Amino acid sequence: MTDETTYLRERARTVVKQVARTTGIVIALAATSAGIYEFSQGAEGRWWFLPAGILLGGVLGVLNFTWLAQTVQRVYAKTGMTPTLANVAGVIITIVKLSVIFVVLYVVIKWQVVHIIGLVVGITLCFVAILWEGFRAMVDVKK
Repeated sequence: MTDETTYLRERARTVVKQVARTTGIVIALAATSAGIYEFSQGAEGRWWFLPAGILLGGVLGVLNFTWLAQTVQRVYAKTGMTPTLANVAGVIITIVKLSVIFVVLYVVIKWQVVHIIGLVVGITLCFVAILWEGFRAMVDVKK
């Protein structure tokens, strides 16, 4: 492995860790705020419904991003793999990943385990964290 390849892999791992950390912080703040708001409004017995949706959405968003990064590193950045085989492996892994996420979302929505708006907010906050860390990485590269 060359020094540039090693650097790029380490940089990718760092970005994934930073996204997970940033998402965790943002999701924790949003879930705590939603919990305090729901509790103060007197939501009897289900004050946790919205914060749990935010937490679950954030976890699903981070899992999706982490799996995507691992797929790119293991399949597309692997040397010795033909482009056709890399594309087929990437598609299969992506289909399995999305199927798992869709099954979890279906069960959660069908059984109304958590608040659907909270779930969407959690996934969206993860996306915002990905954009934030991407912009930070671009600034670091320019320096």
